Amino acid sequence: YSNPYIFNKLILVSPQDIKSALKTPDKMCEIRRYLLNSPVLGTLIYNICMSRQKLNSGFVLKYFNNKNSISQNLIDTYSENAHLGGSNAKYLFTSTECHYTTVSISKAVSKIDNSIYIINGSCDTTAIESAKLYKSLNPAIESVTIENAKHYPQIEQPLKFIKNIDIFLSWNQLKIRMFFYPLLHVISPSSSFNLPSVQKNGFPK
Repeated sequence: YSNPYIFNKLILVSPQDIKSALKTPDKMCEIRRYLLNSPVLGTLIYNICMSRQKLNSGFVLKYFNNKNSISQNLIDTYSENAHLGGSNAKYLFTSTECHYTTVSISKAVSKIDNSIYIINGSCDTTAIESAKLYKSLNPAIESVTIENAKHYPQIEQPLKFIKNIDIFLSWNQLKIRMFFYPLLHVISPSSSFNLPSVQKNGFPK
């Protein structure tokens, strides 16, 4: 917010709750950090938390409204990235779980003068309440709720997600689809939508 010229418009997808960003490490966090940083026990706990079974369970319970949207490719991608760097991967997990990476964003949200657009899934009640708090700090913030989606509306409802981005950014819908289609296909191969046909000059028919 101190340099509004870096970004013009901001899109937040299921942003972190402002209250959770205020949490700081306490004595219990210190104990958890000590356990997670231990060479053997900490690595074991991390590997259990980042196992494919745990990831799938977390997706079903917390992040997805429709479990059929959870592709094996998505789970494999999360699992692979969670173990990049071997046992050293646990240190970022430890820092986030024990609130060493949190920072108050209330002042920045209230003072930022850029266009901000929040996209949430209708089944993510926590994110919806969080959006209300963002808007209470800055009434200029706009928000939209995508039906039949939870924490990852960009995966569960890609067409609706792209449509809302198109409206907010006033981009040509073809350009947005050309940008997002490869990403969505990699993350969720089951997501199917057709790109509009184009003429020889590159414009949509």
